[in-house]
Amino acid sequence: FRSGQYFQNLYTTNGSNMFGSLAITTSTWYHLGFTISGGNMQMYLNGIPDGLLRTNAARTNTTNGILLLGDSRAGTLTFNGKIGTVNIYNRAINQEEVFQNFNVTKHRYGFVN
Repeated sequence: FRSGQYFQNLYTTNGSNMFGSLAITTSTWYHLGFTISGGNMQMYLNGIPDGLLRTNAARTNTTNGILLLGDSRAGTLTFNGKIGTVNIYNRAINQEEVFQNFNVTKHRYGFVN
């Protein structure tokens, strides 16, 4: 949350932070995703790359991984919203596939363009 606007933030296992650059607002649906492959991590908002490409991003392959949504720095998660669709792949997908995923589902959430 910065200056009355919300931003997406992604933490990796080595403590790398990735901040999106596009402001998001409450009461609006967004398609948010990220890809990580070969140490390169990119976030996407509505199928479009958001934020700078992060290089040398480490991740840990584990069977006990945890996915958290919200900000746990205050000791509790603060996500207050709804999640329409979740896709987790066992391979890296490219930018075109991210955009295709957005286009396939956007009508469900009121996107018209």
